Amino acid sequence: MKRISSKTLLYILVRIFGMRVWDAGTGEDLGKYLFVPWFGRLLVFGFGTANDKPFYPVFLKQKRLTYSLQELGFRKHPQPDFLNERHSNNRADAPDRA
Repeated sequence: MKRISSKTLLYILVRIFGMRVWDAGTGEDLGKYLFVPWFGRLLVFGFGTANDKPFYPVFLKQKRLTYSLQELGFRKHPQPDFLNERHSNNRADAPDRA
């Protein structure tokens, strides 16, 4: 009997039970993910190009403010806007010398 690897099994579960995630602001497709509640945490599994676009949860706007029921959406994480500067006087950034 052929054994199924855990990665293959997880891929099948994401394909069957996963949900498509959209950016709440732009409507861009962020991929298909499987959300699993685990001891007070939320585990997120995604495959393929789904992992190329990091996202974070946000509460969506509502017509009426209620704390008992809030809608949760997701936003794509913005690209960093700072320069990647490396200084030669910092030993961690200095090139290796032989």
